[in-house]
Amino acid sequence: MINDLLSVLDEKTVANYRDQIVRAVVYALLEGVTVGLTLPTLAAVLRGSPSAIRWLLALAIATAITLIVNAWATRKATRATFDAMAGVQELEIAHIREVPLDWFSPRHNAELISLLWPGAISTTRNVLLNLGALARGVLTPAVVLVFAGFTSAWAALIMLVAAPLLYGVYRVTTRRLEQGERADHAANVEATARIIEYADSQPTLRTAHRDTVGKKLLMDALDDLDSTSRAGVTAEITARAAFGTAVQLTVAVLVAVIASQLLGGSADLIVLIALLTMALRFTEPIDTVASTARMLRASRSTIRRTVEFLSTAPLPAPAVAKALPEQEALGVRLDAVTFRYAGADEPALHNISLDIPERSTVAIVGASGAGKSTLLRLILRFADPAEGSVQVGGIDVRDVPFEQLCTRVGSVLAETVLLDRTIADNVRLANPSASDAELAAAARLSGLDEVIRRLPEGWDTVVGAHGARLSGGEQQRVHLTRIAVQQPAVVILDEATSALDPISESVVQRWLAEMSGQRTLIIAAHRLHTIMSADQVIVLSEGTVVEAGSPQELAGLDGVFARMLSAR
Repeated sequence: MINDLLSVLDEKTVANYRDQIVRAVVYALLEGVTVGLTLPTLAAVLRGSPSAIRWLLALAIATAITLIVNAWATRKATRATFDAMAGVQELEIAHIREVPLDWFSPRHNAELISLLWPGAISTTRNVLLNLGALARGVLTPAVVLVFAGFTSAWAALIMLVAAPLLYGVYRVTTRRLEQGERADHAANVEATARIIEYADSQPTLRTAHRDTVGKKLLMDALDDLDSTSRAGVTAEITARAAFGTAVQLTVAVLVAVIASQLLGGSADLIVLIALLTMALRFTEPIDTVASTARMLRASRSTIRRTVEFLSTAPLPAPAVAKALPEQEALGVRLDAVTFRYAGADEPALHNISLDIPERSTVAIVGASGAGKSTLLRLILRFADPAEGSVQVGGIDVRDVPFEQLCTRVGSVLAETVLLDRTIADNVRLANPSASDAELAAAARLSGLDEVIRRLPEGWDTVVGAHGARLSGGEQQRVHLTRIAVQQPAVVILDEATSALDPISESVVQRWLAEMSGQRTLIIAAHRLHTIMSADQVIVLSEGTVVEAGSPQELAGLDGVFARMLSAR
């Protein structure tokens, strides 16, 4: 379990884990020696032997060293825990920026929420702070067993046999727990996703008077979580009781053997009293293993999911990076592109070949599910095609550093959201060094200047989570202003006017007219009248190109585009 985690962590975090393992082992061995010394010490004291002073001194020194090491190890473990937790979170956040953008989904997003906070705690605090208890449960009894062997071979033999038997009981009783914990986690992720979905869909559910539908899905997920949680608690209680009973039976057998030796006259009473005291100390750290193991079991599941996430293949970095040409506009070419989503039987795009000249305006149209958004996402390199290539400026996007590609290819996507910061901050995301004059010029182009004048705080207005304080049309103007400030060579708009009012739609059309001829524009649109001035229209159907040409040419044909115009 820990080796799997160490394989994906950075060197500093790995060092924290390894150092804590060493500290835990040292403390457990010292505690075993301290407990073992109680046997000869107690025997010497009860006999009144002159050597009692020496044994007491040895026990005192061992106890002092053990306490000092324990305090040192605890302090180090606490510091290492917070360092490791920060290290795991930094790795996860960094990896979020590396995984393909088509990896993100409501379920994966819910999983990330779990991994970044409770998951990071589970993979660090639960493991690091419990390594000591786990080492005590294994190594301390082993050292005690060695000391016991010098006094009573039978007692040592019972301890030796009891250890693997207790481990066997632990494995049998916890196998069901592991299955239940996996089911509980799956139910937790599902419930989290449903909660987010229910909150996000409130406007739709309320306006459609269908709140009962969303509520039922949420309640079903919560009921399932409740059922799995109840089953998990029941299994946990049963497992603890079974393991505790096994430990107590071990103590009972040890007491019986010691008593039989005493009654049979084969052992010294004083030695047996000391041995009985040490036997009780033998089972004490073992008894803590059950509760410790429970936390480590929970961590095992989280570690597995953390390793799976950190092992998610990022978009491959170019072996030899190439820079895009420094031109105001760049052409785009798709050469025999085929793309299939993970788990899908059929490709979303099949053998797509397109040639989009620089400074041209190209519209991508088609029914829902035809592949419009997928095509645009491949140009943005949200994912890589299974076959073929996507080129910008004559260079395969896989050979261009992703940061540079994002700088030269701007986009306004259907699901683009604003950050909970000021309007100026959101616009400057694309160009942090943009001056106030550049912001003002871009705002005039997109019509955002009208919005700025209406708002009391102007550019310093905080837009709220997901831009909630702005209307859909106002949010769109912020996005368009950001693109204008970015000054990319290629501009991609996905359903940019599909949910806008006529005034906001006219603003977008004016912005497109200003950008036309200056940049390469690629637009996916449902409203066909908005793209009648495009240089070229590409019609998609079931992931393939079925028509291509100017709007006027396609309108004069008895084809898909003409029928779409008629249906409008």
